Amino acid sequence: MNIVIHKGNNIGDEVPVGYSIFCDMDGTLIDTDYANYLAYSRALIEVTQKKYDIEFDHLKRLNRESLQKCIPSLTEHQLENIVALKAKYFRDYLPKTRLNNDLANFIRRCNPMIQSILVTNSRQSRAIETLQYHNILDYFVRLIYQEDVLESGLQCKYAYALTLMKVDPNAVLVFENEILEIKKAVLAGIPKNNINIRLT
Repeated sequence: MNIVIHKGNNIGDEVPVGYSIFCDMDGTLIDTDYANYLAYSRALIEVTQKKYDIEFDHLKRLNRESLQKCIPSLTEHQLENIVALKAKYFRDYLPKTRLNNDLANFIRRCNPMIQSILVTNSRQSRAIETLQYHNILDYFVRLIYQEDVLESGLQCKYAYALTLMKVDPNAVLVFENEILEIKKAVLAGIPKNNINIRLT
């Protein structure tokens, strides 16, 4: 028996009973790039006392590593302060994040027949704040964060999710936007055909 997911989306018509959904957050379920940039920019200006700012690039997500490449003169201490302030300021820019409504509605329609698990490289606090802001937190039976994967010692968030949830990789439907993460999911045993590339 399959669960029929009624129209209004281009994601799929049916999800077999017994399947699980693994869904990424940033860039897949929720576009957080601009809010992430605004938080980083504010932190950078503050820490460097307006010496540096950076322009928004919609093709490249800003993170500690890319910021260091753009401004090599930043010290480790400055980078640590910027990252800490960015985490604090991000919540101020939650209204600048954008929910992927097609995917969010799909997950809502699957609930509770099909379990959905958030599998994200985001830190716990930011993931929860972002999901709460878009009223979709309660549709996930489990949230897997960056901290969980690091602590596990595994290099792949999907390998960790498969181990933790004790599910058959052949019975998992993945929604992910990053090519590297898709490759890792395949290496973890999830069939290519079960992986959907979703861009917000």
